[in-house]
Amino acid sequence: MQEHALPTLPSQANQHFMEALVDLSEHHEIEVSEDIYAHNGTKLLARGSRVDAKLYERVINHKLRRPIETTLVSSRAFSTKDLCSEAEKLLDEIPLLRSFCNWSMGRVTPLGMLERVKISPQAGTLLAVAESRNAKSRAHLALVALIAAGLAHSSRYKDPQMLGDIIAASVFHDIGEIYVDPDFFASSAEITPLQWQSFAAHPIIGAALVREVVGLDATCQTAILQHHERIDGIGYPRGVTGSAMSPAANVLAIAEVVSSMRGRGCPLHRIDIALKIVPHEFDPAIIRLAHDFLDEQWGRFEEPYDPASDTTTVDIQKIADRIEKALELRHEWHVMHPFSPSAQEAIDAAFERFMCVRRAFTSTGIDGLEELLPVLGGVELREVGMESSCVLDEVLWRLTRLSRDLALKCQSFSETERQEALRLSNILAGLPDRRLEV
Repeated sequence: MQEHALPTLPSQANQHFMEALVDLSEHHEIEVSEDIYAHNGTKLLARGSRVDAKLYERVINHKLRRPIETTLVSSRAFSTKDLCSEAEKLLDEIPLLRSFCNWSMGRVTPLGMLERVKISPQAGTLLAVAESRNAKSRAHLALVALIAAGLAHSSRYKDPQMLGDIIAASVFHDIGEIYVDPDFFASSAEITPLQWQSFAAHPIIGAALVREVVGLDATCQTAILQHHERIDGIGYPRGVTGSAMSPAANVLAIAEVVSSMRGRGCPLHRIDIALKIVPHEFDPAIIRLAHDFLDEQWGRFEEPYDPASDTTTVDIQKIADRIEKALELRHEWHVMHPFSPSAQEAIDAAFERFMCVRRAFTSTGIDGLEELLPVLGGVELREVGMESSCVLDEVLWRLTRLSRDLALKCQSFSETERQEALRLSNILAGLPDRRLEV
């Protein structure tokens, strides 16, 4: 992908970013480093102006000559030192991760490359805004960077420039989330199609931010743009396939998924089990290297796992119920024929993805685990519970993701078709059989 094809920032300030910026300014001094002008030439703010609620009111309704994000400087900007400190903590906490990152090319090491990532005052301010909204973001960024460094070095990407680009992209891969409505991240929130559409655009915003604010090169921009893409085309925001996904994006996508799985409770040394249910989404060579490393290290490193917190039986039933209801609805639709040819094509594609998830669920044998769990004990129960928890969590997430994609896709359907499609979306998300609101 050429640089000219990469996205640019909108001329109008984003409401959610500005609100988070003002909130952060109540605890840390933030100012603009140059004069801010409206698109029509009106001077809105002078250089050195402090960020506060009044600034929000003066800027939010204007199109700007330059994005305000390029001018912000904070007294507590996020720094490379902060990131390296977090990375060191993770390496101490997770021996397997330290083993994975235990490589060097001359003087080049993962931590050394992380230290060389350039975070300007403006870029550090954006990262500080992101961290103010999500206290776990620093650990996530550091973990993604370390995993990506290990994956890249284990694969064919031995060039220091490529490794540096992958690590830099890892640091900023989620920066576009500062434009997303914070309600999206509330664990109890029911996500609407339009909220999902907004979230799914965060890689586009992220690529634009690192281009215009951070100054990363086209390789990094494309990696960030594509870090939620999948080589089989089911990713977002653009649904690229195969070789259209850049090498750096392939590494970053896997690292991001692995970090997210661990963040949802899956121990790092059993993540290879969960990755086996998605064999066609990622570069098979990189996945194979990850499996080989984890197999080689099997038994050497383990992370804590609490069987008392296990929800295996409940999750098995949740998934089984959703599968059964979705298949019943599919049979009903075969009789009713409620969709036009174009809508039916989208429904067929959704069911194709659904069947892939169903096959992944049944191929693991977990659907028959309910009867086995009561007779297991000790080490066996711990190991089975750990593996099944990772897989079930990933299956549930994929059903929810499919639900959201379908709910967004069906906005172009006729009203009758849309209401029918939302029945499937509800089922996949585990919601009651009712209409989703946009």
